[in-house]
Amino acid sequence: MKKLLKILGWILGILVLLLLAGYLLPAKVSVSRGIAIQAQPEKIYNVLTNMKTYNSWMVWNQRDTAMRIEWGDRTSGLGASYKWFSDNSQVGDGQLKISDVQPYKSITTEMTFGESPNPSFATWWLQPDGKGTSVKWEMTMNMGMNPVGRWMGLLMRGMMEKDFDNGLSQLKQKIESGQLGKQDPKVTLEESKVDAMRLLTILDTAQAMTEIGPLLQKAYGEMNGLMLEQKLSISQAPMAWYYTEGEPFIVDAAIAVSGKPATTSGRIRFREEPASKVIIAHYYGPYEEMKAGYDKLAGWLQSNNKKAAGKPYEVYVDDPTGKSMYDVRTDIIQPFE
Repeated sequence: MKKLLKILGWILGILVLLLLAGYLLPAKVSVSRGIAIQAQPEKIYNVLTNMKTYNSWMVWNQRDTAMRIEWGDRTSGLGASYKWFSDNSQVGDGQLKISDVQPYKSITTEMTFGESPNPSFATWWLQPDGKGTSVKWEMTMNMGMNPVGRWMGLLMRGMMEKDFDNGLSQLKQKIESGQLGKQDPKVTLEESKVDAMRLLTILDTAQAMTEIGPLLQKAYGEMNGLMLEQKLSISQAPMAWYYTEGEPFIVDAAIAVSGKPATTSGRIRFREEPASKVIIAHYYGPYEEMKAGYDKLAGWLQSNNKKAAGKPYEVYVDDPTGKSMYDVRTDIIQPFE
């Protein structure tokens, strides 16, 4: 009996030590894995922000084919979410939500398991790399104050790394093969007229397509500063003319304003565009596939025996932040004689 009590005492002592050691373990567990995908950041971004693609590559969604999914009000872009319900103990119940996006750069999700008050956050980082993209998937799990939970977090890290590698491998294979991200842009044409415009412009050059977005943001910021100084207001959505069809891209960023500025400064120039008849391609899709819109315009000119009057230009009607690119409208406007 004494021997048994002694053994139980040793076991109890070991458990106490393990519990005490658990308090010394970190409350947060982080996992980070990466892979190179032969696709542009825009294409990968559109897949990762569309939650209805997740069953195709997310390992956890594949563990229980009977898992029930309840979709949120949005299924793509910022605020998209779904809840899952599973009798499989390895899956359980929970909710996943896209909580932050930086278009073509990062997507952050917030995941809650069951009734846990401690959400876990994961971020995909997209970095252009030659003709492809370096994708990094990071996740931080908050194991709380429970020492048992902290031990579980320590043990889970290795399993999580394998799951991340598996998911990234499936994402790569299905994007590169065209199984994911293969959605055609939507283009509709409208014949119209545009009024004369007063424009602030900045001419610049982007060495690659991935540089165009930051280039435009910087140019619009500079022009907005001048507008504030001279109390000018914007009269329509920002726009741009492109004078080359490939790299390097010569870009003339423009903002239509309410009046002529008294002076311009720095890189900013002023010009006026006359009123004209136009054919407009209302384009919904990724910017890198906008050739489909330009082709529609060229086809319309030819079939209607019309002649272009100058270069076409793009008007960025919708802000892409928090949206699938297939919900973002860009107007490509071609004046004609």
